[in-house]
Amino acid sequence: MGKLNYFLGLQIKQLTNEIFINQAKYYKELLHRFEMDSSKESATSMSSETYVDKDETDPKESDLRAVKYIMKYLKGTTNIGLWYPKGSICNLVGYANFDYAGCKTDQKITSDTCHILGNALVSWFCKKQTIDVYKFYGSSNSYVTMDFISDASL
Repeated sequence: MGKLNYFLGLQIKQLTNEIFINQAKYYKELLHRFEMDSSKESATSMSSETYVDKDETDPKESDLRAVKYIMKYLKGTTNIGLWYPKGSICNLVGYANFDYAGCKTDQKITSDTCHILGNALVSWFCKKQTIDVYKFYGSSNSYVTMDFISDASL
């Protein structure tokens, strides 16, 4: 069968002393599909406050600009990926945290998680929850906490 080179959109380069995983081929196919091969690239990510909804029923001009910016960002970062040197420990470690009433205006709880595979951060998530701190306190707050953590980790 040989070495794995491409799997579910991931490009995998296996060398003697390292493994490098990225999505360069997928990004290039995506850019080609939407005729953005020759567009300018951007290595700067957009604001985390920008929201693009895949189920938007009435997209606006600002949504189109945001999607185009995302595509330009992907073009500028096609060679960024995960690098695992030979002999490195590849444990998957997850961390979760949440605050009580972290948002001073509406008393909402913010939960965040991150997952590290070996020495590489593979996912990060932060979300302001819909429940406020006063509803959170009670006999079942530890169950609510675990529910927040498990939802954020998925």
